[in-house]
Amino acid sequence: MEINAGTDLAGFDYTKSNFLYVFDTPPMLSLCPNHVETLLSGKTSFDHIYDYAKNENPDLFFIFEDYINYENKNNLNFICLNSFFINDVRTFVDNQHIFEKPRLTTKTIDKNFLFLSNKIRPHRALTSCWIKNFANDLNFNYTSLSIPPYMLEELLLNNSFELDTTKALEPNFLFTDTCTFDNNDNFVDYGYVSGNSAGDPNFNNFLNIRALYDNTALSLITESIFYEKSFQLSEKTLHAYLSGHMVIWPAGWECARAVKDLGFDVFDDILDHSYQYIDNPVNRTLQALELNKNVIFDKSLQQKFYNDNIERFQHNIDLCFSIDTLIDNSLKINDPLLLQKFINTCSNPSKTLINEYREKFNFPKNNI
Repeated sequence: MEINAGTDLAGFDYTKSNFLYVFDTPPMLSLCPNHVETLLSGKTSFDHIYDYAKNENPDLFFIFEDYINYENKNNLNFICLNSFFINDVRTFVDNQHIFEKPRLTTKTIDKNFLFLSNKIRPHRALTSCWIKNFANDLNFNYTSLSIPPYMLEELLLNNSFELDTTKALEPNFLFTDTCTFDNNDNFVDYGYVSGNSAGDPNFNNFLNIRALYDNTALSLITESIFYEKSFQLSEKTLHAYLSGHMVIWPAGWECARAVKDLGFDVFDDILDHSYQYIDNPVNRTLQALELNKNVIFDKSLQQKFYNDNIERFQHNIDLCFSIDTLIDNSLKINDPLLLQKFINTCSNPSKTLINEYREKFNFPKNNI
């Protein structure tokens, strides 16, 4: 049974499995081929899942690959594993012969920020439009697609925030000799530095555009999720931290909290991440930028903060190569009693999803 956005979950037959893995991406599928009877599409509404778990089936476990922190989450059987992010971390850990862990030194910040946007998503369109309206005179690095005005007009309908929707960053494709478009006309860059391919397009793309990160200490990261109250951490944030950047996440729901729980420094003594709790996703996107104008607009402020806190930026780089710590912290995000309950009730306790998760990334089974 394939469950999509409009599927009535009450009709789901879970008699052969007591948990449901949410999101069908390869990293986690490889962990649990013997356990998952049914998958939820990534297009399924989180509110739909939440209501079902709360009202219809309180005994079924839901395994998420990203960060879910609904109120009273631990009273429900929601287990969050940052598998997507940790899988990308593993690529860097395994390819240090190609990309050696950086040791930061002083650098000259002559760009206000970096904004990379390939596939068109609502918050990327809003961020692009905001930059063009308010920050176009700044010096920054970016890639961008053309933004259809109707998308912005629909997003800003009945919204008090005033933006000229005719303005957005002009298309800017870097390394066009290695760029392609997918079937949906989304910009896909599969270029890589010759001789340094690790077989992973995200890793190779990072090698290809590393220079864009070198002259700034701030990234505007638009992770994939916009509408839902969840946060999926990906290679976008990883690449920023590997480059010694602070990060602002337009539209990210509880983004800074999720990243901080993993052990990263989110620099909340200079960045205002209160936007992460705003219910409306349009406002959450634009307030991420508005609340941090003082940092975005002031390269001197960024330069001083970077120089005074290099060891904190280095901490984030070191953590990007500490996969054991990241896995441990990822598990700690969850209620330990809930994890133990999952192990105790799993149909095959000797080979649980949690233990397979640890085995996948060569981390010893302890504490759980």
